[in-house]
Amino acid sequence: MKILKRILSVLFIFIILLVIASFFSPKSLQIEEQIMINRSTEDVYSEVINFKTWTEWSYWFQIDPEMNNEYSEEMDVVGAYNKWESKHQYVGNGKQTVVEITPNSYIKMKMEFGEMESNDFAVWKFSTNPDGSTQVIWTFKGQEMPFHYRLISALFMKSMITEAYQTSLKNLKDFIEKRPTSVTIPEELSIETTEAEMILAIVDSTNAAGMSNKLAELYKDIMVFAAINGMNQSGAPLAYYHQFNEDLVIMEAAIPVEGNLTTDERIVLKEKPSEKVITGTFYGDYMKTEVLHRTIEAYMKKANISAKGSPYEIYITDPSIEADTTKWKTSIFYPIN
Repeated sequence: MKILKRILSVLFIFIILLVIASFFSPKSLQIEEQIMINRSTEDVYSEVINFKTWTEWSYWFQIDPEMNNEYSEEMDVVGAYNKWESKHQYVGNGKQTVVEITPNSYIKMKMEFGEMESNDFAVWKFSTNPDGSTQVIWTFKGQEMPFHYRLISALFMKSMITEAYQTSLKNLKDFIEKRPTSVTIPEELSIETTEAEMILAIVDSTNAAGMSNKLAELYKDIMVFAAINGMNQSGAPLAYYHQFNEDLVIMEAAIPVEGNLTTDERIVLKEKPSEKVITGTFYGDYMKTEVLHRTIEAYMKKANISAKGSPYEIYITDPSIEADTTKWKTSIFYPIN
């Protein structure tokens, strides 16, 4: 009998403690997580507002990729929704519906779980940092809960939703940052695939001021060498720029040729491979092509395109024939992956 009384006493004390803990637990569930994503606010917002792409990064799709989903016909509008059904205990059935939108800035979604009426909301906020990256804040604002649910919410539900939010935001960051950005290519540029050809090439160096004279010297050496070896020029001269600054320019002058060659210590016959390139054409003095180089480099950085090897120029116009520098034509190429 004493043992039973002790058990009842302990149980009574435990219940009292639960009541006290529930009394001091939050009346509603409030969660906020944030992350910085190195992409434009427009890119990040467009990813979140389209429920159909959540399969790529949402925590809930990771734990149950087989869940059934129903989507509204339109996405970026008030009333857009995603309704899901899952047998997984941590996913269940539910629906999220867009109720407020400020494009590229704010999304408010009503959250419904199971068959119960709810007044829960998820809020997304997007802001642009000075460096062009995006700060994302994702908040869950739950409705006021019955007294007896508050402790359960504080102990279990909050940690589960917090983990889901943190994981989803990290996945979203990884997914967007690894994806090529959608950037309109400037009108003066294009992406093409070059044809393979054989070239005679020499690698040498100089400074920026001595480039013109050095190139003229190298092309003369190549043409003399080609003539001695019975090789014919088959295209316009070109030059790779492996390193470029005011004090040191490492260049590789080359001329496309037809013919055979064994080996030579200084002048090398090799294949210029077929490759994907970003290319543009510059008209003007050959020593002033930097403006087009900057245009290509700026586009590649914005579009997150990686270079594959050194850029090169092909000098279409022969200055000995055309004296007007404004008519000198240079094609510039940046090999890319």
